[in-house]
Amino acid sequence: MIRTVGIEGIELNGPSSSKKPTDVKAGGFGEKLKEAIADVNTLQHDADLSMERVAKGTLGIHEGMLAITKADLSLRLLVQVRNKVLDAYKEISRM
Repeated sequence: MIRTVGIEGIELNGPSSSKKPTDVKAGGFGEKLKEAIADVNTLQHDADLSMERVAKGTLGIHEGMLAITKADLSLRLLVQVRNKVLDAYKEISRM
């Protein structure tokens, strides 16, 4: 199963009339960060399973590489968010 991680407010499959901006559930930055970490972890596990399936021959190389690339990009994005949060923390602590 390949999951797509999106950024809130940006629709991945084009405009949809069923989702309104008011449908966003309440939660702070910490909650969103926990969800993002869980999503990245799931993508990493899916990529691992895809590698095993490619090695066994039950999954095509293209699908396997797609899963690995999605996991890689989501991890890179998470690391960049972490870096920005740490930079902001350091800046605030200098005040």
